[in-house]
Amino acid sequence: MSERGDDIGRGAAELRFQRRRAELAESLGALLGAGAPEPLEDAGRAAALADEARAAAHDAESSGWALVRREWRRDDRAAVAALLQAIGERVGPRAAWLIVDDREPQAVPIAADAALDNPLGFASLGSHALVQQLMLVDEAVPGGLTLSRHAHHGAGGVVTFSWELEAWGAEPWLSAATRSIREAGARGDGD
Repeated sequence: MSERGDDIGRGAAELRFQRRRAELAESLGALLGAGAPEPLEDAGRAAALADEARAAAHDAESSGWALVRREWRRDDRAAVAALLQAIGERVGPRAAWLIVDDREPQAVPIAADAALDNPLGFASLGSHALVQQLMLVDEAVPGGLTLSRHAHHGAGGVVTFSWELEAWGAEPWLSAATRSIREAGARGDGD
């Protein structure tokens, strides 16, 4: 591609980033009200944070010991929300990055417990309606969590959904997730 073509491509990406940033800021205001945090203005920094988050989660998965996983085979939104809220209570108001992993990723500084108080609301912030995701990355330690909703297309065009939680990396993320999952299992929450 020519230098002019590269410039046009970068300009289009920056325009998409800024447009999506404005939409995300509005959505954050609807979720959190006045004083909602603002997404980063720097597209390069937001993309770097998203890359770091994906790499850290991948490294934790490769290690095996640094990952806690919970799956729901059906769209049990109440059980999903209850578990994430329990994790949020244990993790507390730790400084974290909310990563919205769109075509041009967005990053928002946020207290972890604020995002985990309404995990399904934050998972719906992405630009794709069927696939929802909440990714939080701790600012101080290599750890965080990812909550993903997956769409499954069945016979006759029937779409069903499932959820998957992965908490990874350093403390307090692993112990908060492990204890919350154990307690939810003892209560019989979810499938």
